[in-house]
Amino acid sequence: MGNNSIPTTKKTRQSNIELCRIISILLVVLVHSQMTVFGVPRTEGIDTVLVYGLESISIIGVNVFVLISGYFSIRLKVKNIVNLLYICFFYMTLLNVLRLATDTMELKYLFFISQSNWFIPRYIGLMILSPVLNAFCDNAEKKTFQYVVIGISLFSCYWGFLMHSWWPDFHYGYSLIHFCILYLIARYFKLHDFGIFNTFNCFLGYISCSLILTAIAYLLAIEGIKESMIWRIYDYNNPVVLVSSICFFISFAKLNIPSNMIINLAAQSTLSVLLLHSHKVLSVYIKGFYRYLKEQNVFIYLIGMVTILTVILVISVLIDQIRIKSFNYLYNKLEKYGISNSTL
Repeated sequence: MGNNSIPTTKKTRQSNIELCRIISILLVVLVHSQMTVFGVPRTEGIDTVLVYGLESISIIGVNVFVLISGYFSIRLKVKNIVNLLYICFFYMTLLNVLRLATDTMELKYLFFISQSNWFIPRYIGLMILSPVLNAFCDNAEKKTFQYVVIGISLFSCYWGFLMHSWWPDFHYGYSLIHFCILYLIARYFKLHDFGIFNTFNCFLGYISCSLILTAIAYLLAIEGIKESMIWRIYDYNNPVVLVSSICFFISFAKLNIPSNMIINLAAQSTLSVLLLHSHKVLSVYIKGFYRYLKEQNVFIYLIGMVTILTVILVISVLIDQIRIKSFNYLYNKLEKYGISNSTL
């Protein structure tokens, strides 16, 4: 998610990937505006297709974030660890001041251990494991690397997704195991090549996967299939979701975009978008607005969604400038006491 959000080793920002970060975080916001708000719609018609369609195009957001981290690799530096902890501390403090003001304070929100912030501990786990993953990726022969990536991906799709009840450790893709698999896939792409994904238009692949997910979810819904099965269509380790995520990421990786200061600046604050919009004290109001928009016609609903996504991004970037400047100031002070930016 960027050097000032989720650390990578890339000092020179590539605006094509930074744009991918921004759009991906907006897709995370979008996915939280559909089935998590409106549930599983059952009626036939455009409104139901719209919910499943938006869910299908946006379910890839988290996967893409992890793919980006793997593509550039995580190098476990002191500054990166302190930075991530400071991001959590900064927004923990800000959001809990809001919770006190609204009399909705709960202890679990002090340490980002609520279910809505599941991403943070998984990513910290990935950071801790990154030296081991990097050592394998940097030293394995291409064929060995290829064998591991294909093998572990098939293993995850079969036992982690299709046979979930046998192997619940994958937890629908909300797991450290899944993050490690995504990391290895992206490192392979970076160190070797995109393989079969070079043989077709990846953006069309992403659209095709999204249409497949939409059609399956819609047909299951109107046929009265139980809700748990429809939700499972959108597991992060569903092979269709996985391929869709990879196609989306590669579409941006292949773009040639000149370095853009605005894109690079906004991309630094992607984690702030995640932490702000998903926090209970703010999400109540945001979800209320989603429900209001849903009562309007399709055109107004779509325009309204684009507007709220833009507003959330702009506000988050502006607030995050305080966090960035305060972190740089404090870390410079800490460096005077012997804290370096060495790699662990």
